[in-house]
Amino acid sequence: MKQRIDKTSIRLHSYGWSALFLFCLGLLPLLTACSLMDEDRDDCPMGLYVTFVYDYNTEQADLRKDQVGGITCYVIDEDGTIVASRSVENTPGSAPLSQYGYQMTFPELAPGNYRLVAVGGQQGYETLLGQPGAKFRRIPELGVGDNINDLRIRLDRQSADTSIVYRSFSKRGAVRDTLERRLQARVVSHQRQGLDTLWHTLVTDTVWNAAHTDYQVRAGEESLSALPVWTVRFQKPTYAVVPLIRDTKEIHVSVKEFLNTANEPSPDYDVFITADNGELGPMNSLVPGDRLLYLPFAQRKSEYLNGEDAEGNVSTFPRTAESHFDFTTSRLVLNEDAAKDAQLFIVNRKTRRLVYRENLSNLLVSNRTAPEIMRYTPQGFLDRRHNYDLQFFLLDGEWQYVQISVGILKWTVRTQLEELNS
Repeated sequence: MKQRIDKTSIRLHSYGWSALFLFCLGLLPLLTACSLMDEDRDDCPMGLYVTFVYDYNTEQADLRKDQVGGITCYVIDEDGTIVASRSVENTPGSAPLSQYGYQMTFPELAPGNYRLVAVGGQQGYETLLGQPGAKFRRIPELGVGDNINDLRIRLDRQSADTSIVYRSFSKRGAVRDTLERRLQARVVSHQRQGLDTLWHTLVTDTVWNAAHTDYQVRAGEESLSALPVWTVRFQKPTYAVVPLIRDTKEIHVSVKEFLNTANEPSPDYDVFITADNGELGPMNSLVPGDRLLYLPFAQRKSEYLNGEDAEGNVSTFPRTAESHFDFTTSRLVLNEDAAKDAQLFIVNRKTRRLVYRENLSNLLVSNRTAPEIMRYTPQGFLDRRHNYDLQFFLLDGEWQYVQISVGILKWTVRTQLEELNS
């Protein structure tokens, strides 16, 4: 008896193998493009892809695309030797750093472990060098084969000290002595220009993740081991993130003086800042060096007579004078030795009498009182904020209180004279 063969089953079986064969043919170009060929891999992601993030701020938002205009990234091996570097900057014709998804690529890296150090500004480094004003210079300018530990970022200053004389008072019982003091420092030659913003690599205890991160800065960390390690594998992409910290500070100081006389000229004041913060290393730590003297790059003064207010009240003081001073400085830190912190001075220009002197770093963190920022450490608050407004109120040459405002944050802190003298 002959076995009956179902031709329909054979036909379906043949169609199944045909479909599988066609499906495999469809996959072959994909497999060939990124897995099976070594000759041409231009369309295949491999090497290191670096994203830069600047969300270490009190706004808790990534502001890199809005503020960073130029950046250089160094790729270093486990010994700190630079194996590759890239620089990118925004120009009128192209602004890659203004794009949310910008990535700097290093496809040439061999498999291995690497660390990343980045330095940035509002414009590209070479463009910055052609602009007027004091600059943060990379000394020496490093390239492939150099060691990142040699990196120094140095703010321009005069080659010799400048001497400033002022008079302070000490009280012994009922006797008040006048002491003449002389301050030696090197002037930052700003040429009436604010400093270009400096961004550096943020060295933290946490790994960056999406949205914003609650960073904790590693205080005083000098070793490259503080930087995260990124492993590059053969024919595979590695995606790295470099968080940035903004080092440059913008400080506006205003001196508002209430005068009892209507006709006598109002006093003029010299306002200046001193700090040993003119040089930074590869880990963004301050390198001890010259004491710098920051003078305002812009200042103005106005006077007006005090009449009646909206309710018809006559002011106790017939005249008010206001002076405004704008500064930009390098990174401010709270040192273990407070004597090394930045200092703010207000001196009567004519009499050289010292009206005010205070630890500037400590003064700026004194308004760290709002609930949303109390979780920041004092140094973390200093590093997250970059713009401050200090208003000093004087009565006939004697300061009464200072009011501190911080950037776009909606609060101020008023500090009385007796609070600082206590």
